[in-house]
Amino acid sequence: MTRRGRSICTSTEMAKSPTFNVSLLFVSMCFLFLACGFRTPKDYYFEFTLMEEWGEHNRRRTGRELNQVISLPEETGPLVISFEVGNAPAQLVGFRPYEIREPQPADEVPPRILLKVPVSLEQDALRTVFQEQDIHAAYWRLQDGRLEGKQNVVQVHFIPRAFSDWAIKKEFLMICAIVYGAQLEKNTIDVVRGIAENEDGTPQMMLETQVTNYRAYLQDRINVQQWGSQLRLKRF
Repeated sequence: MTRRGRSICTSTEMAKSPTFNVSLLFVSMCFLFLACGFRTPKDYYFEFTLMEEWGEHNRRRTGRELNQVISLPEETGPLVISFEVGNAPAQLVGFRPYEIREPQPADEVPPRILLKVPVSLEQDALRTVFQEQDIHAAYWRLQDGRLEGKQNVVQVHFIPRAFSDWAIKKEFLMICAIVYGAQLEKNTIDVVRGIAENEDGTPQMMLETQVTNYRAYLQDRINVQQWGSQLRLKRF
């Protein structure tokens, strides 16, 4: 229905209008630019193809098969000290961190014939290395048990830097290394015992290890977890 002097266009007639089509195209382009952030979107298919080609290049260069995982060798070495048993101690040169590794079967250690000798320990060197390694050793005792058919024991009372089980075991491992290296003669110590105390002298934990177990760890025949599992522990 039309009135005189005016005309009404239907939606079909507007869609056919060139001006309407140009306006619709302009509005669509504006929305497109806004959606893309006024920049061309990344070609992720192209980037993924480049990554595949780079991976294939690395596999050919290293000789690795597809889906093959390469395990890197450990960079840490065993706990060692820079002086041999019977010589004057020097500064510690290395300490293996208290890391987590897969347990490995320990080799059988043949029994040793223990000579009835007292503990042979360079105590001045022991005190010096304790200070250099920031280990607060209050005092230590030597028990010459072999003279009575028992075991030679070095007992060290120390104040740990932290009182978590992990921190105390780590510090006790360093104490074992220092005590073992401070011997003036080989194989005069059977047991190293540590007493972790508060600053007021109240004992918190007792740790005890056989020197044979520490020697197995030092020679990398057992890992630190196996050494720790063989500790004799007592909490006060």
